[in-house]
Amino acid sequence: GHRHVKSCYYNGSRMSMEEPWGAQQSISYLALTPCWYLPRYNGNEKVRKILDELASSLVAHYCPEENNIHSYIRFEDDSEILERRHRHDGERVMLYPAYQLTGNVQYYDMIPDNLEKPESYGMYLSKDVKELNGKVDKAAYAEKYRKLNFIAGTREYYNTLGHPWIDRVYFDCGPVQRDRMGGAAHIRTEVLYPQNRFSWVFNQPGDDEKIAILTPITVNDQVKMIVHNISAEPVTAKLFAREVLPGTWSFTGGVDTTGDDEMDKAEWSFESKFEWDTSVQLTFAPGVTTIVEMKLVEAGVPYTERCDLGVGPEDVKLWPHGLNVKIHSLGALPSEEIDVVLKDPDGNVLRREILPPLDAPTDLWPRWREVSFLLHRIESLEGCTVEIDPDHKLNEVTRDNNVVVLSGI
Repeated sequence: GHRHVKSCYYNGSRMSMEEPWGAQQSISYLALTPCWYLPRYNGNEKVRKILDELASSLVAHYCPEENNIHSYIRFEDDSEILERRHRHDGERVMLYPAYQLTGNVQYYDMIPDNLEKPESYGMYLSKDVKELNGKVDKAAYAEKYRKLNFIAGTREYYNTLGHPWIDRVYFDCGPVQRDRMGGAAHIRTEVLYPQNRFSWVFNQPGDDEKIAILTPITVNDQVKMIVHNISAEPVTAKLFAREVLPGTWSFTGGVDTTGDDEMDKAEWSFESKFEWDTSVQLTFAPGVTTIVEMKLVEAGVPYTERCDLGVGPEDVKLWPHGLNVKIHSLGALPSEEIDVVLKDPDGNVLRREILPPLDAPTDLWPRWREVSFLLHRIESLEGCTVEIDPDHKLNEVTRDNNVVVLSGI
C-alpha cells in the first residue's frame, strides 16, 4: 500500500495530527533506522514489506521537472508541502536500505546524490567498484587528505572548546571509512545502514595510525586493498567480514615495490571462512606497500536463510534450585534440538542440558525457552560460561551471541 509517516511530533502515548505536525519530514525516516537491521539480520518479511511500501511511496513523489523527490508529505491528503523542502537526509537513510534489502535498483537511482542534483549534499554512496582496474590515483588521494587535514585544523576550536551545540561536531570521517573499510559504517544522518565491506581490530594500541589503506575494489564477492606500513615494525590486525557475501574466501598478498598497485609476486595465500562472526589475521611488513586481494571461493548460506540462537547476561538468573538460562530464537528458520552447556573457567563442561527446537520469530513475537542447570557440588560460578551449541552443529547467523560469561552471580 501507499505508506507514509503519520506524524513528526509524537511519543509512546501521543501523536499530534494537527498542522503542522500531521505530516512527514525528510528526517522522519531516521527514527526507523533500527527496524532495517532486522531484515538485514534475519530477512523478516513483515518488516521488509513495510520498508518496501515506505520506499515506493516516497519515490512516488518524484518530480521529474525538478529531478527531485518531494518528501514533505501531509498524511491526511497525501499532498506535498513544497515550502518545507529543506533536507535530503531522510531519502538517503530510507532508500539505501530499501535498495539493499529488496534489490529494487529504482530506489538506488532515486537517492538524491545519484540524481546528480547540483545543490544536493553530495554524499558519496558506495559503488560496486570504485576503480575498475584496481589502481588508484595516489596524488589525488594525497590532495584529498591534505584538504581534510586542513579543514579539521580550521575547525578544531569549534569542535572542541568552542562548540555551540553538543551534536554539532563537524569532522568528515566518511572518506576515511570508505578508504579503510571499503565503505562507510556510520555517518551522522547520512549513513545509518552499513556500507563497509569489512572492519579492523589492531593487536596493539596505536597500530591503526601506522597503516595507510586504500580499497580500489570493493564488491560483495571481491575486495582489493593497498596497505602501506609507515612504521619500522610489523603491524598485525584482525579483519572482520561485514557487507560481503558469507562463505569461503581466498586471501592473497604480496609486496608492491614498483608502485603500480600490483603485487610483485604472491608471498602468501590461504582460504578461510569469512562471515560476521569470523576474522582473519593479517600482518603487514614494515616500510613497504602490501597488496591484499580477497575473493569469494564458495558462497555460504545467506544470513537470511539461517537459524540463530542467542543469550545475554540478563538472561541468566540464579535461583535456589539452580541456574536458569533463557535462550532466544533470532533467525529466519527454526532451530533444531541442541545442547546448552555450563563450563568452568578452564573450558571443562560441568553440566549439559538439551534445548528443544525453537520456532523462528517470523511474526515478530519473541520465541524463547529456558534451560536449568542444577548446581550441586559446584562451589562457584565466577568466570564460568554458558554456551549454546558447543559442538557447532548449527549453521547460525552468528555465534557471537552464543556464549555468556558469568560474573557477580
